[in-house]
Amino acid sequence: MPDTAYNCASAVSNGTRGLVGHRYEPDNSDDSPYYGYRRDIRYLTFASSTSTSSFGNLTNAVADSGSHEGDPRGIFTGGYAHQGGSSGSHKNIDYLTIASTGNASDFGDLNGNGRQSFAGCGSTIRAWFCGGWTGARMNDMQYITVASTGNGTDAGDLTDWRNATMGASDNEKAEIVGGYAASTSGGSASRVSSIHYFTISSTNNATSSYNLTAINDQMECAAGT
Repeated sequence: MPDTAYNCASAVSNGTRGLVGHRYEPDNSDDSPYYGYRRDIRYLTFASSTSTSSFGNLTNAVADSGSHEGDPRGIFTGGYAHQGGSSGSHKNIDYLTIASTGNASDFGDLNGNGRQSFAGCGSTIRAWFCGGWTGARMNDMQYITVASTGNGTDAGDLTDWRNATMGASDNEKAEIVGGYAASTSGGSASRVSSIHYFTISSTNNATSSYNLTAINDQMECAAGT
């Protein structure tokens, strides 16, 4: 179980071990120099752990980032931080080996500006990061190849501009679920129930297909293989 309250956390897993990375801890909001935004990684072993243990550090202390696992690697990217009077979104991508404790390494950068509040999804081969907020809502979809290093590649668009959304995927199809959406980047947004999907191995735009049973945002998703 968490040792303190976590907000806007990102996590990865290989089925045996779960890692929590970027997050905001309200109980540590006065802790200089990060003021509650965390870069230390906590982990637990599902079959035996009753509390989290120290894993290592990410390169930046942020929250509301995106993540994806393509075993053996875990990917953490983007996010937001407000530290020492300075605030903003980040664009860096970190990677680590889930089965081995230690610090994360630099993978590259997201394409374009830093962002937060976006969806991470994909397969063991390709990780996708979709939508988000970077001073305005975003509709772009970009991917990285998990086994390599490098910057994100812009490869398609959602059907609307969306943030506070979540992703779920198997090794073939990814879905972008709920959130706040608008018809333009700066347009008036509302919470939505719509689900977008796309084929992970392609570079086409997403398709709007069906809806959740209720309007939601800032959810968590899971999917099979």
